[in-house]
Amino acid sequence: MFTQFDSRREPSTEPSLMFKTAYFYTTGGLCSIASHKLADPIRGKVPSLKGVSSMFLRSAFNQVISENIKETLRQNLNLSTGYEDAWKMGIAAGVCIGLTRPFFTTFWENLKKYHSETNVTEPTDSPLTPFNSIFDFVQTEGIRGVWKGYGLRALQDVTFSTAFYSLKDLNSYYIKSKFLPLGPNENLFKKAIVNFSIGAISASQASFLTKPIVISLVDIYRGKDFNLRNILKKSAKDAKRKAPSMGFRMILYGTARANLNAVDTVIKKALW
Repeated sequence: MFTQFDSRREPSTEPSLMFKTAYFYTTGGLCSIASHKLADPIRGKVPSLKGVSSMFLRSAFNQVISENIKETLRQNLNLSTGYEDAWKMGIAAGVCIGLTRPFFTTFWENLKKYHSETNVTEPTDSPLTPFNSIFDFVQTEGIRGVWKGYGLRALQDVTFSTAFYSLKDLNSYYIKSKFLPLGPNENLFKKAIVNFSIGAISASQASFLTKPIVISLVDIYRGKDFNLRNILKKSAKDAKRKAPSMGFRMILYGTARANLNAVDTVIKKALW
């Protein structure tokens, strides 16, 4: 008459939304830190741990936003993961992510600036200290002050993200099919070179395509004269800064992303 509930039934093979969010949050933050530190020597910098905690929180949160938006768009727009729909996915994801991510990044950066300027260092035993600090920030700065600089960040993020996501799948197709084809049992070193090339080339192309537009619009807004040499110089500097870190990020986060289901299965078996 009644069906007995069996607590020993097999777990679902599909990772839960909570696990995906936690996984993307953790791996996104760690891979971002690692890729930046690995790229520092290429950019002529000495790697350090300064600002690592802030970078982790910002990058991890941004990664969760990006993954959820891309997955939602792919399901609702019926887009494939191949190069055929790369430009459609690039435009849709670039606009949505570019408008959403700076909303939180701007708030975070302005909150840090507020703390440094007001020198909030008074000790307190209240467990609500972080929330009180945010409340004071919002109350003091107001809505306009809280999101000051959002427009410029959104412009930069929308243009770069649209170009990068559109180019990444196209570059992945051409590099893997024409220049460095990967077999099913290819060694890890060749896979790393291919992934690094895809990330670095896509970031460089996106920078050279979008940075001149952003610089020109900002200069027009500020009443500055058009200076092509200065624009190209800044675009090259931006490409040099982004290319190596995006290359390493493609290796690290690509590996983590590919092992999502495997990690979920291992954890379920260990806890079941």
